[in-house]
Parts: sequence; C-alpha cells; structure tokens
Amino acid sequence: MFIRSLRGERGSVAVMFAAVAVPAILAIGVSTDLMRAYGVKSQLGAALDAAALAAGASSGTTAQQQAVAAAYLAANFPGGNGVVLGTPTYSLSGSPITVTATAKVPTTFMQVVGINSLTVGATTQVMRTLEGLEVALVLDNTGSMMYPNTGASSSNMAALKQAAGSLVTTLYGATTTNNPFLRVALVPYVAAVNPGSIAPSMVSGSPTLDTSDAKGWLGCVTERSSTFQNFSSSPSYTAVAADLDKPANATNGYLGQYSWPAELVQSNSKKSYYNECVNAGGSLVSQGVCNVYTTGTTSTYTTLANYAWGSNSIYGPNRSCPTPVVPLTNNLAPLISAIGVTSSNVAITTGGWGPTSSGGSGMSAWNNGGTMGSIGMAWGYRVLSPNGPYTKVSTVNPWTTPQWKKVVVLMTDGVNDFFDDQYTGFGPYQSAFTTTLVDKQEEAVCDALKAQGVTIYTVFFNSNSTPGPAISYCAGTQVGVGNAAYYFNAQNQTDLANAFNTIGDILTNLRISQ
Repeated sequence: MFIRSLRGERGSVAVMFAAVAVPAILAIGVSTDLMRAYGVKSQLGAALDAAALAAGASSGTTAQQQAVAAAYLAANFPGGNGVVLGTPTYSLSGSPITVTATAKVPTTFMQVVGINSLTVGATTQVMRTLEGLEVALVLDNTGSMMYPNTGASSSNMAALKQAAGSLVTTLYGATTTNNPFLRVALVPYVAAVNPGSIAPSMVSGSPTLDTSDAKGWLGCVTERSSTFQNFSSSPSYTAVAADLDKPANATNGYLGQYSWPAELVQSNSKKSYYNECVNAGGSLVSQGVCNVYTTGTTSTYTTLANYAWGSNSIYGPNRSCPTPVVPLTNNLAPLISAIGVTSSNVAITTGGWGPTSSGGSGMSAWNNGGTMGSIGMAWGYRVLSPNGPYTKVSTVNPWTTPQWKKVVVLMTDGVNDFFDDQYTGFGPYQSAFTTTLVDKQEEAVCDALKAQGVTIYTVFFNSNSTPGPAISYCAGTQVGVGNAAYYFNAQNQTDLANAFNTIGDILTNLRISQ
C-alpha cells in the first residue's frame, strides 16, 4: 500500500509540473518572438530614416525622389529569414518628408496558439531646415565653357547650367517663393562682371543702361584704381575688404564704365584685326585694346560684325561683358531664369542675353578678355556685404548674424589669365599686371571673405589642365590656407553635377524630426 501511494503522489507531481511548465515555456517563446519583432521594427525604422534623408537630399521629380528612397530602403532593409516588407508609402512633396512602411515577421512559438506572424510598422519624417543661409554662386562664364568635355554631347556651359539649377532647386526645396531662411545670388564672371541694375549708380554721371542697342551700355564696369591696392604684389586682405565695402561715389571713387575702345580698319585692304589695334596708317600697335569699327576714322560701328552674343564673335563696346548679377533673392524663379534652365532643369542653350534675345537663355559663354577670378570673387564679396552696393536692392545680413551663415560657391574651368591686347575689368592692359598678381588678388579676396566668417566651396572643372593656386587656396573657412574638404576637382560633366549636388546636400541641413 505504501508503494502504491508513493507512485500515486509522483504522478500527481508530474501532472502539476506539466501544468506549470507548458505556460512558462510558451511565455518564453512568446517573448522570443516579440523580441525578434521589436528588432525588425528597429531595423525598419533605421532603414526608413536613411530612405527619407536620401529622398530629401535629392533633386528631381517626386518619382525620381521616390526611386532614391526605395533604393535606400532596399539597401538598408534587405529582409530575409521570412521577413516580408509591405508596400511603403511616401509623402515627398513639401516638408516634412514622410516615409512609412510595415513588415511581417514570422513567429516560431506563437504558432502554437495560431499566430503565424507579427506585423510591425515605422514612420520617419525628415524636415529640410534652411535656417539663415546666404549663398553667392560665382560662376566662370568664359569662352572655353562653350565647348564640351571629351565624349560629352553638350557644352560645358549647358552642364554648368544644369548643375547650378539642381543646386538652387535643392536649396529652396518646397519653399520657392519668399523663403524666410534662404537667399541666393548669382555672379557670372569673365574678365569683368556686370553688376546689373545698380551699375548706373556706381559710375560717374549715372549713364543709362541700354540692352536694346548694340552700341548701348549693358552695365559692365571697371574697378577703381584703389581696388586691390593698385595691383600690389602682396595685397592685404584687410585692405581689400575695406575697399570692397566702400560705396562707389565721388568720395570713395567711382567705378568705370566698361567700354572696349574702337579699332580702325585699313581702307585699302579692308583688314579687320579684331583683337589688335592699328593706327590710321594701318601699322599695328603692340599694346592696347580695341574693337571693330568700319573703315575710316569715324566712330561708326561696323554692320558686318555687330553683335553675336554668347559666341566666338562678340564685337562692340560690351565685348566680353557677361550676363548680369542677380542680387540675393529669396525667390527661386529669377535664379532659374538667370541661370538658363527650364522648370524641369533642362539647360536652355539657344540665343543669349542681349539685344538679339529676350534674355530667356540665361548664362552664356563669352570669349575674349581672359579669366579674372579676382574680379569674380570681388563681386561675390559685394553681394554678401552688408555695406556693399546691393543693400539698395536686396536684403543682406550683417557678416555675423546669429542663426545665419554666408557661403560662396566658386567654379572655374581654367586658370586666371588675360591678354595684352584685350580689355578687362581693370580696363586696358597694364605692363605691371601679371597672372600671378591676379591669383594673389583672388586669394586676398577669399581671405577677406573667410575673415568675415564666410565659408567657400570651390570647384575646378577641367580634365586637360592643372588648376591655378587660387582655386584650392580659397576653399574652406580659415584665412591663409585652403581646405581640401571644401574643394572639388571635376574631371568631366558628371563630376561637375556630383560636386554641385554634394554641395547642395551639405548646405541643405536635414534633420530627423520624428
């Protein structure tokens, strides 16, 4: 009887243990399934963060941005082990950018109670915050931009237009009108700069701009003699800043009215030397600048070579006078028009700015005169200067303003140069002028900007020549030295587009808001 009783008690204990153990094991299994689902949810959230950031940093149509987001989501959430990603939803027009997705996670232990999978979800929002950004795009419009890189089907100018158009579109995002936190200026330069509508106020006598007549004045100016310390071999950036911050008037000195002198043509042979000067007797003058007039000694413009804007054949007093500066603006539309791209960022390559066009084609390549990066950067300084000439026509913050930053993006496709028989923003050729001096002047302007707290990004766009010293020196934030992290060497049109897109992504401060 004793043995039977003990066996009966053992059976009761086994039944009791099973009754307790099965729920405990099931609970552990459920916890394991839930922990796995939580891990998948975390991975999905991180993948959505990457996808939303990538979409917000990209430009193009909504469909193109969605394709970018989908690619990043797939790369960061590959699935596997039975995990199935649901169809994501995207809200990419405007701000914030929202990406939402769910995923089914197969269970192991919970299948015992008929639960074969768990669905987890995540949502990410990314806001594009442009808090206080003033940007000056200082872009080389010299004649060499007329030609394509090796293997390219379109001109380098067309590639520059698209790169610049993509950059400004990225910066403005959904707020394309009256953007409260963004202002962008455009400074095309060749050997001179065209200040635009403010030009008459900066020269003596305030002449009238005339863009409808080939003989009129389009607005380009020559620098006053004090600028860059009369071509000092070691220009001081503090003196450069002081000069560029001074208004152009009778007290501080006016700027000059840019106008190529005329060239007389031999009446007996009808020769036109175009870039050379000849006296009335027909002998060449070794130095000086000139342009094509008709035969004789009168100042009548030739009818054979009047104007051909944005091409190799530009004659008249405005020769090598590029498209006008666009002062800082918080609206995207005037920049798109001045750059010369369509609303879908396709470069407009026909025509040019001037009397033969209504101005719809934007920037053009301009031959002759050379490349004067020092003058281009001087006007980059002026458009950002709270003491400069553009405060009359646009809002310009003080150099150091809380929550605001000033930036210059400088692009050139060659080295600084000029010719002893041509005209520049310093007027006629001067024997003391050298390309080394132009480089030093440009470096001084860059140091003046850096000393004011301005960040400079530079892009060299050429596969066939070595960049000059100024383009890498100017990059960065520190006076006296360049920073390679702010310098881009674009070997082809794809590199150029990537450089501008990278700069746009850097300047577009993206943050996760949820």
